[in-house]
Amino acid sequence: MAGVILAALSLSRPARADFDIIDMWENGTTVAGTVFPNWKYVWAGSWDVLLCNGCAGAAEFLTGVTVANYGTATGADIAGLYFQVRCGGTASPLYAMTAAGSYAEDAGSLPVWTWAGSTISLAGCADYCGGTCGGYFTINVYADIAPCPTELRTLRLGFPYNSGGGLLPWWGSIADNNGYFLPWGDMPGVIKSILWSVKQGPDYAAPGDTITYTITYGRPGSNPLTNIIVTDTQPPYTHYVVGSAIPAPDIGFDPDWGPPPRLRWTLPGGATAGGPTAQVTFQLTVDWGNGEAFEPGSGDTAPPEGMRLTNESHLTFVNSSCPATWDTTGPVGTVTRRFLFWKTADNDLLFSGSYGQPPDEMTYEIFLKNPSAKKIWWNVDVWDTVPAELDPWCAGCGFEDPCSGWTMTPSGCAAA
Repeated sequence: MAGVILAALSLSRPARADFDIIDMWENGTTVAGTVFPNWKYVWAGSWDVLLCNGCAGAAEFLTGVTVANYGTATGADIAGLYFQVRCGGTASPLYAMTAAGSYAEDAGSLPVWTWAGSTISLAGCADYCGGTCGGYFTINVYADIAPCPTELRTLRLGFPYNSGGGLLPWWGSIADNNGYFLPWGDMPGVIKSILWSVKQGPDYAAPGDTITYTITYGRPGSNPLTNIIVTDTQPPYTHYVVGSAIPAPDIGFDPDWGPPPRLRWTLPGGATAGGPTAQVTFQLTVDWGNGEAFEPGSGDTAPPEGMRLTNESHLTFVNSSCPATWDTTGPVGTVTRRFLFWKTADNDLLFSGSYGQPPDEMTYEIFLKNPSAKKIWWNVDVWDTVPAELDPWCAGCGFEDPCSGWTMTPSGCAAA
């Protein structure tokens, strides 16, 4: 039986004569994030590959590299793929890979890119095996994003593995000149999402708070753009902070009072090569409802508690070569919260008191937290309904109020 197993191994793994690829792991130097049309050389992953050598003296080369996308982006969303080898502190040039369609492997049918050659020497890699006969190298993977990619598709590049059958029941995606392959399992990197534009703002705001919105946009298409037009419609219960926008809005749109009030920017376009991105920022104040005639800028009514101030922006890419020449950012849903409120109790069960024993009791604690960045407070009435079975005025019971008279200020408590 042992002889049969050795014979099978001799067919699938050639005898070691020189440096051999024996292991691989992601080195954790990648960062998830958003990428935009025409972005070049997006860093999509970094892996360390371990080598060991039988010291036969022959040169060691990479002869094949295969990279797959484990995300949802297709070959139409990725304009090009590259890899680089770092060995002994020296970085190789970027090697362009060739789109090779889809490959059915253990994780499913994935779009793949391949490279084949014998020009990448691994000589001089840092020693690993306890002498001068081994080492490791780092392989970095980069991607070019297509001019007109589909939004919300994802880039997650990695090295596929196929446990197929036959004499070679394994198939790896990095090969050396001795016929060794790695890795022995799927190894995808981090997820990067493709967007044409994105808008950012806070999750919560209180009446009277000022919200800062940031719109980041790319430049889709292969033609130079004439202009980029950004239009933003204010949500109800907000006021634009005049002069807060960078760059300044168009004349007559600072703001256009509508209704609804709108802001608009006509921005220079320019070349799309290299995928430059730019930003627009502006501020809105949440109405606090002191009456517009009494206090201009406060609005007549503050937004209801828990209302979502949904805000999104529309962008038009004038002269873009893409089938669609516009985009809408995802909505930013800032929720109005005057305060955060919760209540706790110290018992899960209560028992009826027996003769001569003190009654069982429950201690409740009510917490109020002001989420306002400006610490604006309102008159807050706290009501609590007590079940008929409980006596709220038992001996020793009562309120323990850290604020005398329930009066609160931005800095803490004050006398009623």
